Amino acid sequence: MNYGQWRIERIYAMVPAQAFVAKHLETYKAYPPRQKPGTFGLNQVLEKLQEGGTH
Repeated sequence: MNYGQWRIERIYAMVPAQAFVAKHLETYKAYPPRQKPGTFGLNQVLEKLQEGGTH
């Protein structure tokens, strides 16, 4: 309840959080992700079911 007020009372944390996230994202230039991120959508489940027993 009253989530809007909670957000407004803590808006001061957004600027430092943005700087922290930006600093973290910069590390992806030097060290890019090496594997495809996991997805857990129904499309992938349906594709696996349609493939049958192949692994």
